Amino acid sequence: MKQLFLIIILFLSIPLSGISQIDFDNYIKAVELNNSALKEIKSDNHQKAISLLTDAIKLDSTLRNAYITLNQACINENDQVVLKAYLTKATDIFTDDDELFYYLGNLYRKENQLDSAILYYSKAIEYSKINGEDYTLVYAYYLNRGLCYLDKESHVQALQDFNYGITLNPKNAALYTNKGNLLYQLGNKNQACTQWQKALYLGCLDAESYYNKFCK
Repeated sequence: MKQLFLIIILFLSIPLSGISQIDFDNYIKAVELNNSALKEIKSDNHQKAISLLTDAIKLDSTLRNAYITLNQACINENDQVVLKAYLTKATDIFTDDDELFYYLGNLYRKENQLDSAILYYSKAIEYSKINGEDYTLVYAYYLNRGLCYLDKESHVQALQDFNYGITLNPKNAALYTNKGNLLYQLGNKNQACTQWQKALYLGCLDAESYYNKFCK
């Protein structure tokens, strides 16, 4: 009986170690596919990159970099259907990843589904409070949510987002430009011109157009 028990244990241990090896092999292959996709993107072969990345995710759905690279490839190719499906999958896996929620918000904003976009930007902002606001993209969470609020004429919320975005990235011209647009809509011309002037100093051509049209 003891001998039989040992045989069973040995038998059970073989497939477990085999599965672990297969998973690791898949991970290595997925990383290689992601690296190849990055090279294809640099060569403007975005459809090829998308194909490589979807294969990578099939091999290892937990390879976060593959979703980040896929976002880059699909945005350049304007392939929103594929990207939305995979980013939704990614946020189900990486449930507190602010960057992935931000990219998903961008898709909904592009489709003018403002409430859904605000929802995902808000999730990105929520998790950035935990993960750290020093990440370079975090200001854009506020900028883009502010733009959604601006489109919905929720001026107070939009102004709050633009102001907070400026505290995170005081050298971003888009924040000043859009804050100027908001202030002008509210009838605060002088304050709007001040914001456009700041954006103009930072090199924003749109701000130059607004300033020359409304402030001179």
